[in-house]
Amino acid sequence: MNERTLNKDLPSVIGKIVSIAGWVDVRRDHGKLIFLDMRDRSGIVQVVATPKAAEALETAKTLRAQWVVEIEGEVKERPENMRTEDVLGGIELVASSIRILSPAQELPFEVDTEVNIDTRFDYLPLTLRSRRSRDIFTMEATILEAYRKSLRTQEFVEFQAPALVGGDAEGGAAAFKVAYYDEHTAFLATSPQFYKEIMVGPFERAFTQSTGESVPEAEIAFWNGHRFWTTIGPFLTTQTALWMIVTLVGVYAIVRRRQQRAAQRKRWEEQGFD
Repeated sequence: MNERTLNKDLPSVIGKIVSIAGWVDVRRDHGKLIFLDMRDRSGIVQVVATPKAAEALETAKTLRAQWVVEIEGEVKERPENMRTEDVLGGIELVASSIRILSPAQELPFEVDTEVNIDTRFDYLPLTLRSRRSRDIFTMEATILEAYRKSLRTQEFVEFQAPALVGGDAEGGAAAFKVAYYDEHTAFLATSPQFYKEIMVGPFERAFTQSTGESVPEAEIAFWNGHRFWTTIGPFLTTQTALWMIVTLVGVYAIVRRRQQRAAQRKRWEEQGFD
């Protein structure tokens, strides 16, 4: 196999033999042709297995959703009437060999199926693979990175507050005990506030991302209300708006995916595929 190429880089190597690796998102059996939607961290690309590569075609027939595979083949432009509006909808990989890296058990439901909250959490390793979940986490990561970048440019130092402590530093009534190396008892930290105040001493400005918080928490010395709000306030006042954006992105992703699937099914029907 050649060195792995990410899906997002395939448009720049049209006509070349490359190797990709990822998860089978969707498999479509059209008899003499098998189509695969292959997903990696950079995107989804269509792979087609043809009778010209008989061994690859036979392997493709055994594949199922979420199997992890490595595929080698030639990158080609898709026919005009088969192109989609996806980022990689104008190309496909014609497989010459397929190697199964890790098969998956039969799925209880399709990844993009809308399920209730209990089912979602019971099958979280699976439901997190949906396009909606991936879009939400990508947006969240972008927001947090922008927040961190802004704080660093203002000379804040990031630190990691302890998750386990010897006692409840906040003095609250609800302290959760944890068995620690059998002979000792520790407690789950309820807040990083105590540690933020400690870090202000040596660094003046500090922030940390605590468990359960949607954005990092910052602490600053030598401040008045105006300076604090000028430095930190815009992020805190827009926190709700940011999470509304995340939700809207998720909704948009679902609607867009449905539209794309409907358009794809229509094209298949027009070409005589079931």
